[in-house]
Amino acid sequence: MMSTRFDYRNLAPQCLSCNRFQGGRTYEFSLYIDKKWGRGTAKELMRISAILKQWDVRDLDALTDAARRGFPVYKQLYDAIMLF
Repeated sequence: MMSTRFDYRNLAPQCLSCNRFQGGRTYEFSLYIDKKWGRGTAKELMRISAILKQWDVRDLDALTDAARRGFPVYKQLYDAIMLF
C-alpha cells in the first residue's frame, strides 16, 4: 500500500466516522475516485498498490516541497517519480 500512499488520486477528505470507524468505506471511496479521475482509476490504484515501493527520503522531501507549491507542481513531480 505504500506505493499509493502519496498518490494524489488516492487522496480525498473523509469524515472521522467513515475513515476511522467504518474502514474508509472503500467501495464508496472507489466510486468517488472513478467519478473524479475517470473510470478504472480505482482499479489501477489497486493494481499499483500491490507493487512494493520503498520511498527514498529525497523523493519524500521533494514531494513535501512540491505540495507546498501547489497541486499542479505536486502532480507533475509525483508522476515523474512514479513511472512504473
